[in-house]
Amino acid sequence: MVKIIWSSKAVSDKKSIFEYWTSRNKSPSYSIKLNQLFELKLQQISDNPFSGITTEIENIRAILVEDYYLYYSLNADQIRILRIWDARQNSEIFEP
Repeated sequence: MVKIIWSSKAVSDKKSIFEYWTSRNKSPSYSIKLNQLFELKLQQISDNPFSGITTEIENIRAILVEDYYLYYSLNADQIRILRIWDARQNSEIFEP
């Protein structure tokens, strides 16, 4: 099994997303569900690192979870989660 490492930006993205949905819905239910979906996708890319789509940036892949892309890079022994990006946002301002 490949080790998964979270970048500080990805951790910050995830925290912001969960805070937004908890505040908007006045409940953590959707945030909990979304976190479970993230974990399922992480298991998928851990089992099959090339299951995400290729991006314009070399060695960076993305996998869709609900309305969010998990951007990640690969090397021999780890997957690094770079960002969680809302697919409805302008991708031209994306920075890994």
